[in-house]
Amino acid sequence: MATKWVVRLYFFVPVSAVDATLRDMVADAFANNASGETALNERKLVNTLARLSTSGNEPAQALALNSAVKLAMRTAIRTIIQAVPQNAWYVVSNVNGLLISETPYNEGELIAFGGRAQATGRVGTPFTFAEAVADLGLQAIEVPAE
Repeated sequence: MATKWVVRLYFFVPVSAVDATLRDMVADAFANNASGETALNERKLVNTLARLSTSGNEPAQALALNSAVKLAMRTAIRTIIQAVPQNAWYVVSNVNGLLISETPYNEGELIAFGGRAQATGRVGTPFTFAEAVADLGLQAIEVPAE
């Protein structure tokens, strides 16, 4: 049976919050939900996140995760969000037709947001990773290829 990815998560955390505990939480959330990777490989994911700053120059002030998330991961993702102070997050439906979205939203629409996110009035409208970065007043220093 094929894995059903439900939504895409844009999750932003301050660089100061990225530690071994966060790496382990993210790795376990993905590895324990049939990502196809080992927990060790998933830990490496945190070190290859998009690096962002308010100026677009080093040093990075925030890291961003842009990932498909399964419904079964909801509890683990909520735990991660609650564990990281000063985070921002956005949940988007069925991006690029690659995901199976079980929501009443059309492809690429913002479903929900929280933390420091300020996307008021945007729920139910198309919303991209670049718009999430701009919403937080950040600029990319380094964004890994998808």
